Amino acid sequence: MFSIEHNNPIGRHAKNKIKSSFKKNVGDLELEHIKKTLKPAEKLKNSLLFNFIHFFVEILALSQFVSVILSIWL
Repeated sequence: MFSIEHNNPIGRHAKNKIKSSFKKNVGDLELEHIKKTLKPAEKLKNSLLFNFIHFFVEILALSQFVSVILSIWL
């Protein structure tokens, strides 16, 4: 019929409280992880190698775009 949790509002409340605290802890851990991984990403963004690779990828994308436009036009 009914479970003990359904008939017992205190048990239901405790179960919900455990769930919410678990979600909060997981959220805090994810936020910590994001903060730790953001610092190396900022260092990489300012590096010369990153700028060179970014420039190279932009040139490749531009050349692909030009080739598509030329193939459509001709």
